[in-house]
Amino acid sequence: MGRSVTTGGSGSVLPKGAVEFLRRRMAEIVAIVVLACAFAFALTLFSYTPTDISLNSATDGVPRNLLGRPGAYAAEDAAGAHDQPPHDTVGAQDAAAREV
Repeated sequence: MGRSVTTGGSGSVLPKGAVEFLRRRMAEIVAIVVLACAFAFALTLFSYTPTDISLNSATDGVPRNLLGRPGAYAAEDAAGAHDQPPHDTVGAQDAAAREV
């Protein structure tokens, strides 16, 4: 059988200080990306117009949302999420109406 050679280190190619530095930079990059996405989503909600094109309404006009068509879709979904009752409530209302 062959001998195995073990090292006393953690098995990393980079020095310990470099690994910690890169880990912090990666956390900062992730935080910046999350903040940018939150800012973009806030822009879509801020520029929401009910007459924009969406999955629930079709229009020929150009979306007035600051992020264009994707922004109009996202803003309509976020703003219109509370306008519709849950599906099971509608079914219960239909069943109650049929019994009468």
